[in-house]
Amino acid sequence: MVAHPGVFLSTAAVFSHQTNVLTTTSLVPTIMQFNFRGVSEGVRNDLQAAALQIEPAIGELFTAFENSGSSVTFLTGSGSAVVSLSPSREEAERVAKNLRAVARNGWRIEVAHTLGEVSLFFGAI
Repeated sequence: MVAHPGVFLSTAAVFSHQTNVLTTTSLVPTIMQFNFRGVSEGVRNDLQAAALQIEPAIGELFTAFENSGSSVTFLTGSGSAVVSLSPSREEAERVAKNLRAVARNGWRIEVAHTLGEVSLFFGAI
């Protein structure tokens, strides 16, 4: 699922607040061949803390996701959309329903899905 809080961040502003080393490439093989368990155990976005400092509305969205039952939530790129991973479409729909019930004006919430058993670089598995 992807949700947008209706606010926008400048990529330059987020990077200027960044104080940590950026994400290593250690997760690339897991992400190339999607495995929910493998991705959900190590997902992070090193720009998330900076984005949360700049825009409190993103923090409100994270809190709403947590209260809606999402266990794996992270910022997209330098923001401001937020992704929630679910092991099934049914679980994603349940979280989306809960999130929509508390959504603030301007939030956009969409349930999406992965490509399934497809390698991003080598075709079908």
